[in-house]
Order: sequence, then C-alpha cells, then structure tokens
Amino acid sequence: MEKSNGRRVIMFPLPLQGCINPMIQLAKILHSRGFSITVIHTRFNAPKATSHPLFTFLEIQDGLSETETRTDDNTWLFTLLNRRCETPFRDCLTNLLGSSSDSETERISCLIHDSGWTFFTRSVAKSLKLPRLVLNTYTVSFFLNHFALPKLRREVSLLSQDSEQDDLVQDFPPLRKKDLLRILKEKREYLEPYLNMILETTKSSSGIIFMSCEELEQDSLCKAREDFNHQAIGGFLTHNGWNSTVESVREGVPMICLPCIWDQFVDARLVSDVWRVGLHLEHRIERNEIESSIRSLFYGDEGESIRERMRLLQEKVGRSVKENDIRTDDNTWLFTLLNRRCEAPFRDCLTKLLGSSDSETERISCLIHDSGWTFTGSVAESLKLPRLVLNVYTVSYFRSHFALPKLRREVNLLSQDQDDVVQEFQPLRKKDLVRLLKEKREYLEPYLNMILGSTKSSSGIIFVMSCEELDQDSLPKAREDFKVPIFAIGPSHSKFPASSSSLFTQDETCIPWLDKQEDRSVIYVSFGSLASMTGPELIEIACGLRNSGQPFLLVVRVGSVKGTEWIEAIPEELMAKVNEKGKIVKWAPQQEVLKHRAIGGFLTHNGMNSVVESICEGVPMICLPCLWDQFLYARLVSDVWRVGLHLEHRIERNEIESAIRRLLFGSEGEAIRERMTLLKEKVERSVEENGSAYRSLESLIDHISSF
Repeated sequence: MEKSNGRRVIMFPLPLQGCINPMIQLAKILHSRGFSITVIHTRFNAPKATSHPLFTFLEIQDGLSETETRTDDNTWLFTLLNRRCETPFRDCLTNLLGSSSDSETERISCLIHDSGWTFFTRSVAKSLKLPRLVLNTYTVSFFLNHFALPKLRREVSLLSQDSEQDDLVQDFPPLRKKDLLRILKEKREYLEPYLNMILETTKSSSGIIFMSCEELEQDSLCKAREDFNHQAIGGFLTHNGWNSTVESVREGVPMICLPCIWDQFVDARLVSDVWRVGLHLEHRIERNEIESSIRSLFYGDEGESIRERMRLLQEKVGRSVKENDIRTDDNTWLFTLLNRRCEAPFRDCLTKLLGSSDSETERISCLIHDSGWTFTGSVAESLKLPRLVLNVYTVSYFRSHFALPKLRREVNLLSQDQDDVVQEFQPLRKKDLVRLLKEKREYLEPYLNMILGSTKSSSGIIFVMSCEELDQDSLPKAREDFKVPIFAIGPSHSKFPASSSSLFTQDETCIPWLDKQEDRSVIYVSFGSLASMTGPELIEIACGLRNSGQPFLLVVRVGSVKGTEWIEAIPEELMAKVNEKGKIVKWAPQQEVLKHRAIGGFLTHNGMNSVVESICEGVPMICLPCLWDQFLYARLVSDVWRVGLHLEHRIERNEIESAIRRLLFGSEGEAIRERMTLLKEKVERSVEENGSAYRSLESLIDHISSF
C-alpha cells in the first residue's frame, strides 16, 4: 500500500460471486492508493477474509434460511436480503462511524455498495451523513436499458414467438427481439419494484462506478452521464460479471456466442453486432450450427475480418488497462502476474527444446531459472529436467526475507525511531523495517511461499552476488534451511564483465569529464533504474553536493523525479552553481565510472549490483536506500562491512554535505577506505583459483555435469 492517506472506505457487496469479486478488486485498487478498507458482508456466501489480510471484514446477520438461499429467482433473493439486512447494517455502520470519530489519524470517507442494495442504503447513509457511491457489475449498456424490462414484459405478447425475429429492441439496443423473449421467460416476480428501487438509489448517490471503459462503451457512458447526472467512472475493467467476454477481449480471442440468462444476451450482441469480434449462434444448440460457426471463425474471409477487429479492440482496451500491468510500482504483483501468464508458453518452448535435442554429442543438462519464477518446478518435474535456482540477492537477505509477512503483521508494534536490530532479519534495524513494509506488496505472502517451496524442491541454489567473504555467517544457516546444495560463486565483475543490459542510453561524455578531475575527488551519485524522488528531494541532493565543494557526477534518470520529465525542478540560479563543480547526465556507464581513478565515493541507493560493483572497484559508499532489499544492503555496507556511511533516510543538504566531507577527509574516511581496500582484496581472492567462490564454481560445474 502507498503511504496511508488517513481515510477508510466501507465496501458492501451483494453476496454473489459476480458482485463480491469486483468489489474486492476495487478495494485492492483503493488500498493501493492509501485507503484503509472495511468490507461489510452477509453471513450467506461470505467472502474469504483470510485471502485478504490487509482488509477488515465485518459480518452481519441476513436471516436467510437454507431453503431461501437455494432459490433460482435472484430478484426475489435480493428483495429478501434488502428487507432483512437493514437493521444489522445500520447498527454495524453506526458502530464503525462511532469508533472512527475517536481516531485522530483516520476517518471514514464514504460507503461503496453494490447497486443491488436498494431498500435501505440510501436512507441509512443519509441519516449518518455518509457519502455513498454505487458499484455496478453490469455493462453500462445493460444497466442503462434494463430499467425498461417491466414495460417490455407487459408488451411481450405483442412480440412474435418466431425465433427468427432479428429486429432490434429499440428500448434495449443492441438486443434483438428473439433475445428479449428468452430474457423475459425467466421468473422475475419482483422485477419492477426492485428495478425502481435500484433506479432511485442510484440517482440519489454521489456517483456510479462501472466495470467498463470508454474503449468498450463510449456511447453508453455518455448517455449514462446524461441519464444519471453523474460523472460515471469508466475505468474499472474486471474479470468478473461478464468475465468471459472481457477476458476474451483482453487476450484477443474471438468468440462464438451462446448466451443463456439475463445480461448475457446483451453482452453477446455487443460481441457479434456492435464490436463484431465474434459469431452468434442465435440460441441454436445444434451440432451443424456449432460446426459451421467454428469453421467460419477459423477459415475464410469472415474469420480473418473478425480476428483483425478483435486485434484492434484488444489494442484499444490494452491502452486503457494493460499498460497498468507494466507501470505498477508493486513488483510482487507484477511477478505474480508474469508467473500466471508465462507458464503455458514456457512449457511449450521447453518441450520443443527437449524434443529437438536429439544430438548424440549434445543434450540438455538442466534448467537454471531466477528464484522469482515459481511455476518452473512443476514444468521441469513433468519434463524430468533437473532445475537449479539462480539468486541475485545476498544469502543473508534471501534467508531472512521469508519472515516479512510475519513482520508485516507486527509492524504496528514497532517504533519508527527504534535503532534496535530486527532479530529475524539481521542486520536490519527496526526503523528500516518500518520503511520497507510501507511498500505496496499486496501479494507478498503467497508469492514468498511459492518462492520458498520452489527453492526447497530444486536441485540446488546459485548465489551470484555472494561468497564466503561477504556472507560467512549466513551460508551455513542457508544450507541448514534449504537442505539442497548451495553454490556461492561470488561477484565476478572483474573476471567476467557483463555486456551492458541497460535499457537507457549511456552518456559517454562523463568519462572525458572525469579525466579532467583529480584522483579520488569526485562523488558519483546514482539511484538506479527504479527509484524515484520528489522535486524538493532533488534540490536537497543538488544543494548538498554543491555545498560540499567537491566535483560530482549526478545521474538523474528521465522520469525519476515525480511530476517532471527530468531536472526542471532545479531552479536556474542553483543550476548555474551546480554546473560550476558538477555534471548531470541521464544515465552513465556505471562500471566504467566506478573504475575511474577520479571517483572518491559513491552516493547510492544500494541496489545489489551497485553495492557489488562498488566493492569490486574499491569505492566507499554513502548509503541512501529507497526500497525493498536495499535497506539490508545499506546496513551491510555501513554496519557489518563498515565500508560506507548511512544517511539514515535523511535527504537533507546539510546531511549530504557532512557525509561527503566525512568520507573524503579525516580519520573516519581514511579508516573506511582502508576497510574497503581489504574487502575488495578478499572478494578478488575469492574468485581466483582456490578461492571460496572459485571452489564453489567448480563444484557447480561438477554438479551440472552429474545430471
């Protein structure tokens, strides 16, 4: 979750899966924006609270008997629920508001309820002076038009029963008359009064949230804003309600439509008649019709046209929704998504590779995958392929980070000012832990559990950033924990320099600029490819560097300063002073920079690559960690190896200036440089013949050769 904004939202879904899932999805989105979430739900068909540990769940009595819950008439069931839930809902909401009024840090912002809660939500929210939003799980077009159903029911006798009637229903486009006949055959005894209540409740609300987007329903959204006099929200596209239709559009899969009940008839017409990305069986469940539709979809001009329209629609929806997948700040969610979507194509690719490995001189020995890929275990096992896990963390971090879910649950017990070491996550301090756990990592616990299981079931673990000299205490414990062979092959930057994998264009002009500077005089500043900062923070960093009096090379990644494209936040007057002693670039060839004789210190975010590269080149560090594992690496640098200084999360010009002067001048800086020289030499020896990392690499080669 982003930093809490001190507000809580109350969510109240109808007790049907197609209503609960979108409500929970919306709750996740709001939670990621800093809102606390309380879900009020009925005992009947209650959501699984344990699946959402970040939310509060409160159950109310619904008074339904077992017989009543088995009805096929949802309109009657919703009417019953509305009659019986008013008093328990009012009591629950009153208690919540009463307890919220005592809090100095959090207040209840609004109630969001399903459009099906009609009889009492309006009056209850009004009496408690609580703003109220309506979440709608239908398409906009169905919701707008379904209020005409009672009138159309009365006129149903005027419609021909001839199933070939293809005329549009003018009061319910794009529905055909034959679709309407099938809808109105359903038993909906309480339909008219219930729809009237929905209409009144929705019109009197503070807003409507639709599970659709402009790209799918532009015309209907405009009409909805006119009809309801609301700025209807058109950006919540979920996998539920009309789940199959939406998933097909998102994945670009053309459809053959055979609607069965209620709003499905409208969705089918949208697919076949409006978007024209599928075929409609016209309610004919006949083998010849099904065969003909399949052939039409896969062969010939008609199928080709459908696929092309689907591709265009998928792209339009993708611009609205899918870009959020790769722009998310929650890497755990992104990795979870990648694991879900990559299993099938990875299995297919690996199966083909194994099938083509017929050579007598070459065979596939094993699979080596990153620890973040968690589905690989089952794939490799099914293909009888040995599997090794490659880990880019240090051993100490990897061992300890499985305790994070437990520590998250206990984070409210920690003081932000505490300097004590976290026993389950040494050498992290409690104040570091509080910052780490503020990051939005909603899927953390299940993802870590999958990583742990996948790693323990592997044929071995490779740590490419660790060696005995860097992780002496943690390696024996890791061997006990995982009970599989562990190979700490150490940082080999000097012996096997990697080609640049940077997605950013490197500014090579910084090397000639460094050539003009004195030895060990320049402070190199870079915060990596992910971290971001505010404009005021950039100004504090620039001022601290300028005030130190030392030359500096500052990397500011394009887009890394919130609200600006690059360095526009730095005032012109300050920029003129910065240019006197420093150079600012958008990206730098980091390994080449750290090797340069002019570099005297590295102000870093403490990403593991940066830390290891700095050690390999013997450059002492000033630590300003930003996220995730960086907090632990900063403590290793400052508290364990003692080869750098820690700014303790203070981005202040005086602190930065002081740290630079301490590092470059005086006895403290001299002692740090001596320790860094010794650590560099130890790491270098580890990868030389008979060193610890060298021996581990030899063992790894023997291990792979044994498969």
